[in-house]
Amino acid sequence: MLFFRKVIFYILLLLYIMICPVVIMYALGYILKPDTKTPIALTGDIHIATAPPGASIVINGKLYPENTPTLIEKLNPGPYKIDVILRRYKPWSRVVPVIGEKATVLDSIILMPEKWDSVTVSEGGYKNLIPLEGTPFILFVKDDTLGGYTIYDTAQKKSHPLVDPDSEYSKMEVVSCMTGKKSTYTAFILRSAGGTRIVWLDVSGKSGNPPVDITEFFTVLPKKLIWHGENQRYIFYKTDSSINRVDMDAGAVYPEYVTGVTGFGISGGAVYILDKDDGIYSMDYDRKNKTPIIEGAKKIRSVFNLSGSYSIIPLPGNIMLFTGTGGELIANKIPYTFVESGLLGYSFDRRREKLLVWKKDSIGILDFTAEATGDVAFEKPP
Repeated sequence: MLFFRKVIFYILLLLYIMICPVVIMYALGYILKPDTKTPIALTGDIHIATAPPGASIVINGKLYPENTPTLIEKLNPGPYKIDVILRRYKPWSRVVPVIGEKATVLDSIILMPEKWDSVTVSEGGYKNLIPLEGTPFILFVKDDTLGGYTIYDTAQKKSHPLVDPDSEYSKMEVVSCMTGKKSTYTAFILRSAGGTRIVWLDVSGKSGNPPVDITEFFTVLPKKLIWHGENQRYIFYKTDSSINRVDMDAGAVYPEYVTGVTGFGISGGAVYILDKDDGIYSMDYDRKNKTPIIEGAKKIRSVFNLSGSYSIIPLPGNIMLFTGTGGELIANKIPYTFVESGLLGYSFDRRREKLLVWKKDSIGILDFTAEATGDVAFEKPP
C-alpha cells in the first residue's frame, strides 16, 4: 500500500511540475507551440467595437460567444479572418494580424444597413443642400440665382421658394450664402448688373417672405457675417484687423468695435477675440466684462500664424477650436494643430466630446475625452 501511495504522490508531483509553469505562463500571456521553431510565444488580443453594437463575431469560421463590443484575449500570433454579422446590416469581413503582447484594435467598424429608409422630398435636381444648424430648415440650391433657392421644413415636411419669383432679387446671382447657429435668418451677398447687394432673410416665413436690404450697413463688402440664434439682433464681421458690429433693431453700425484682431467668434452671448498682442479673451456684446482666457503674445505666436485670420468656435467641455483661412484646424488641446491645411468641415458631438473632421481625401475623429486635464484654457506642453 505504501508503494502505491508513493507512486501516486510522484505522479501528482510530476503533473504539478509540468502543469504549474504552463498555467503561470498562460496567465502572463505566453503559450506553448511545440511544433514550431519558437515553442514559447506571447499571445495577443483583438478588440472589436461596432456601430451599432450587438453584432455577432465569427473568428476563422467559428462563432465567438460574445457580441460587440468585446475583447478577445490570448490569441496565438498570426492572421485571423474576422466576420461581423448583424441582422438587417451588411456583413463586415477582414483578415487582421495578431501580434504577441499587442492588441489589434477594430473599434471603428460602421455597419451599413442592407436597406436605407428614405423619403422623397422633391423630384427636382439640386446642386447643393445647406442645412441651417440647430433648426429644422434646409436650403435646396438649384442654380446660382436667389430664385433658385428652395426652403424645406423637415418638421412640417413642406417646401416653398425662398423668395417670390417676382421679387427684384430673384434673378440676382448669389455670391455667398451665410447662416448662423440656431438661427432661422440667412444673409446673402447678391450681384447683378446694377451692383452688389446684401440681403437679410428669415426662412421661417411663408412663401415670398421679402428680403431686407442691409447693404447700407457695410462700408466694405464683408467676406463673412457671424451671428447667433440666441441674439439675432447683432451681426459681426471682420475687416482687416478690426471687428465691426451691426445692430439690426437700431439700424446702427459700430465700426472698429474691436481693433487689433486676428480672429474672433461668438457663443452664448459672448464675443471671443484672438489678439496678436494681448492673447485670447472674451467679453459680452457691449464690450464689458472682459475675461482673459490666455494672456501674452509669446504663447499666441508659438501656436498661430498671425499673418492669417481665424474663426473661433467655443465648444462645451472647455474646448476651443480655431479654423484658419488656409484650412488649418487648431484646438486648445495638445498638440494644438490637428489639421495643417485643407479642412473642409467639421461636426461636434456634444455628448461624447468628439469632433468629426473631413478633408478632400480623408476623414477622422478627434477624441477630446482621451486625457482629462481639468479646467484649463490652454493645455501646457509636457
